[in-house]
Amino acid sequence: MANKTSKVASLISGICLTGLMASAQATVITDFSGSTLDANVHLDVPNSSLASVTQSGGSLNFHANGNVDMWWSRNNAPFAWSERPDVSLGDKWWVETRVTMPGYSYGRLAGITFYGDTDGSGGYVDGMDFHFAIDQWGSQPVVRLQGLGDNMPGDLGGNLTGTALNYSSPSVFLRTEIIENGLADNYSFFYKLNESDAWTLLGAMSSTVDNSRAAIFLKSYQAADASFDYFTVGTDAEVPEPTGLALAALGMFGIAGMRRRKAA
Repeated sequence: MANKTSKVASLISGICLTGLMASAQATVITDFSGSTLDANVHLDVPNSSLASVTQSGGSLNFHANGNVDMWWSRNNAPFAWSERPDVSLGDKWWVETRVTMPGYSYGRLAGITFYGDTDGSGGYVDGMDFHFAIDQWGSQPVVRLQGLGDNMPGDLGGNLTGTALNYSSPSVFLRTEIIENGLADNYSFFYKLNESDAWTLLGAMSSTVDNSRAAIFLKSYQAADASFDYFTVGTDAEVPEPTGLALAALGMFGIAGMRRRKAA
């Protein structure tokens, strides 16, 4: 697992060292230090007897005691979420995290997803479209963009699969960039294995999913665990694209949360 300095650098990967230092802001920049959850990160755990989310050891730790296999329905899968930033049509915003799972075991999945503005809602029947995650629903842990309910995320004709991951402790950095276009927004999905790696674009698509909430999550059909090193949500006006830009230290920036709900 990356040390705390590495985590903090990863929180703001892609920030230019010039021009944006004084004004860079984000809805959430948290590396889960200490024992108190960031005020802009909220837990949505529909059934506390089946799943839990706790902050400790510099990680947000998800645990499932049994079946929380979100597909057609939410099925009690645990989420931690933040509201979408204050953006207008044509604006870009982004969500980034690093997720680790404790070894390969069939039927477990954890990463990033988007859903509406009601606790406990989710799954295909509630309008969720996809998740972008470590996927262990096969013989090898992989990075995968998967469409909930129909295996057809957004306007793509099928799921997208990226690199295979380490069996002993699969771990990956994930980043989703969104351009707000009204009813159907544009999504681009990036991943990398190491902090120093360049981001790899897995693919892009358009989706009508309600993205009022950006979430990190765990789903499984049996007992499972996953941990997240950090969680960031920001806008392109504050933090530019990741490719080819320098890193900056987290302490150089003031952090302010901005909110809006998507118009019906």
